[in-house]
Amino acid sequence: MGTKVLVIGLDGATPELVDRWVEEGKLPNLKRIMQNGVYGKLKSVYPPISPAAWTTFATGYNPGKHGVYDFRDYDNKRYSCFADTIVDSHAFAGKTFWDVIGAAGQKVGVITVPCTYPAWPVNGIMVSGYPTPDTGKNYTYPPDLSTAIPPLVGDAAFFKSATGHVLLKEMNRLLHLSFDVSIEQMKKDDYGFFVLVVGATDRAHHDWWKYIDPEHPAYTEEDAKQYGNLIEEVYKCSDECVGKFLDAIDEDTTVIVMSDHGGGSHPKYYFNANYVLRTLNLLQPNTRTNKKQGGLKAAFKKFYRTKIRRFAYLEKVYRSLPASLKKIATNIDSQNMMNLDSIDWKRTKAYRFPMYPPVEGIMINVAGRQPEGCVQPGEEYEAIRTRILDEMRSLRDPETGEPIVIEAYRREELYHGERLEMAPDIILVTQDRYKGGTDVDKLISEVPLDVISKLSGVHRMNGIIIAQGPHMRKNAILENANIIDVAPTVLYALDMPIPTDMDGKPLSGLFEETHLNESAASYSEERTFDNSEDDEYGYTEEEEESVRLKLEALGYL
Repeated sequence: MGTKVLVIGLDGATPELVDRWVEEGKLPNLKRIMQNGVYGKLKSVYPPISPAAWTTFATGYNPGKHGVYDFRDYDNKRYSCFADTIVDSHAFAGKTFWDVIGAAGQKVGVITVPCTYPAWPVNGIMVSGYPTPDTGKNYTYPPDLSTAIPPLVGDAAFFKSATGHVLLKEMNRLLHLSFDVSIEQMKKDDYGFFVLVVGATDRAHHDWWKYIDPEHPAYTEEDAKQYGNLIEEVYKCSDECVGKFLDAIDEDTTVIVMSDHGGGSHPKYYFNANYVLRTLNLLQPNTRTNKKQGGLKAAFKKFYRTKIRRFAYLEKVYRSLPASLKKIATNIDSQNMMNLDSIDWKRTKAYRFPMYPPVEGIMINVAGRQPEGCVQPGEEYEAIRTRILDEMRSLRDPETGEPIVIEAYRREELYHGERLEMAPDIILVTQDRYKGGTDVDKLISEVPLDVISKLSGVHRMNGIIIAQGPHMRKNAILENANIIDVAPTVLYALDMPIPTDMDGKPLSGLFEETHLNESAASYSEERTFDNSEDDEYGYTEEEEESVRLKLEALGYL
């Protein structure tokens, strides 16, 4: 049997910030791991959002296999592009690499990995990570663990309403609590594998990036003086907590500190793909003014957008609504995001599919797939995809002359598997200064300052990986690492066979050449699973409403 493995996930931890603060001596424990091991950037998935990224980490599958692309399920048969359902663990429960480790007889501990609600039976313990229906309690396996430890998931209403140093204090409290509880649980049994993921670093970026970036539109010197140290303080607290884990393990334990993506400034500009499609005569605007939606529905939409959606304790208001109004509220944000009323769907062949920046999608309006599809599958479909890809690759910003789109793919070039069909037909990656917009009359438009200020940081494609352990290189740099490679790397470190259906490969750059030569990776047959997609899993209607509001409060919907 090989070494034990400990994974510490710092959601959103960013290479540029880690590099800066390690160099300045502010992250001594991360520096210690770097000097004793290997450090590099870890590329995320498309799009770089936590549900897709952490599920890829957990399974070793690409999103085309595990089917998790966002916090909401994609539904590309709808023009709103999203289903009403929130992602939960049913898509991959029992299919993670810690299930493989547990089935081989080793104990596993899994603490607050995102999107692991509901927790499922494992050979050890699990505490579900964000999002959960009620942050006032834990959702665990075994169930009695729930009341044995304090709640470990932060309250969305508090995180939306609290600001500055009050929020920093709560973030750091949760950091210490999560690490202390995890270390306590780890010491209670002989775990072959243990993982803890914390979200404070990601939350800090979203709220406070405007205080550290002089180029941010919402930056002011006065605010920077008062709040410019907040993100740094979260990183320093995270580093201190990592040190606790280092002190609690033995030298035979492999340690991997990683993030699912990086962070950066909120884009200043919308890139409006629908405008490009309009210029190609693939999208037709709806020139009729829609005046039919009056009465209660129209009044409620206005009230919801202007009043309820801005309320700090939104969830309490939402829960009190009649079922008919809840249903309207559920669809308002998707309709706003897509600007659905502006498009004549019967005469439109392609349209924007919103994804998380810097990733954006394009959907073809296919006959028999979308409600008013008019493009024939096969030759016409492929010709339109080729035309759009060529156009997007040649786009230039009229002000700067720089490319807008830096990567463009057919979906099957990025994804494969039984859930490939959930993805949009075309995937675009833009420069960081852009995010997807809905305008059909402008190529580029400015993002309102209040939007940028409210969610001042967003995600970037590159996270971090820092690792040390037996047989690992010392003080070395790792190149070309991808989050999909972590699962097979953990199994390799444990000297366990890697299922052949994993899409990643062991990160050989972590290990000494002599060890790689002496201990080649071994493989097992593809994993077989019981059908976990049954009534045991998934949110109730009330739980789903609660989670949706929490995600909205934190800026993810």
